[in-house]
Amino acid sequence: MIKILNYLFEGKPRGLIFLYSLVLVIFDGVVDFMTGYELTYFIFYVLPVMLAAWYGNRGMGWIISLLSAMVWLFVDIIDAHPYSHDWYAYWNGGVRFSFFILITKLITAVRMRLEIEKTLARVDPLTDAPNRLAFREKCDVLFPLANRKQSPMALGFIDIDDFSNLNDKHGHGFGDEVLRTVVGMLKRSMRKTDVFGRVGGNEFAVLLPNTDPDTARKLFAELHLLLIERAQTEGWPIGFSIGVAVIENPDISTDQAMEFAEDLVHRVKKSDKSSLLCEEFDHT
Repeated sequence: MIKILNYLFEGKPRGLIFLYSLVLVIFDGVVDFMTGYELTYFIFYVLPVMLAAWYGNRGMGWIISLLSAMVWLFVDIIDAHPYSHDWYAYWNGGVRFSFFILITKLITAVRMRLEIEKTLARVDPLTDAPNRLAFREKCDVLFPLANRKQSPMALGFIDIDDFSNLNDKHGHGFGDEVLRTVVGMLKRSMRKTDVFGRVGGNEFAVLLPNTDPDTARKLFAELHLLLIERAQTEGWPIGFSIGVAVIENPDISTDQAMEFAEDLVHRVKKSDKSSLLCEEFDHT
């Protein structure tokens, strides 16, 4: 049921959500009038309020709450619902409106918390960089797009050499600050179309869409030099090993590209640390 609702309403314009909710309120009023006051119709008046609050926003939920309460009150009056005092009908309308407002507040609070949790699940809490999950999700979108356009791309893995020794010598707090500095440098070095993420404890990945092999080698060489110079300036006893998978025909999956790039950086670390290795991905 939830999947169906998300399919129908998730991501739709708020004006359209409001229209759907309004139509549902009017429909509820018509059916409520036709069935008479002996049958309670409470749960159905709640539905448009929930729809507006969840897929719209709090303000929309409040408006639909007011309209639902007013329609319900109107049906009570024209349906000649017997009350010992006339003002009871208006009292009930006010109580219903208050309840709808409470539902709106609860639903929007849950929705907001859910969005926060979804964001946190994709962000590295230490550096505020996209985590491995977020990076993979972006790659899963960009690789098929590049394949359709037949545009080249490059995927680089960056491993901080001797990072464990840095933590042992200076403490984890110092190591954390180094990681945050590296992330800041990556952010400033990236183009608007580039994607990066922290994919391991001291590992980062960078994807350069629509980038030919020569440009990819040049950009990663500049990034490598920038990182090395910063480490030397700060006196950090670390290096940076980078493996770059140059992909001219991106008819591959994210897993294939990441596996190849990780293999390249492992080869760098085994042969000559703190250097750069670029290779074209071979489909054969």
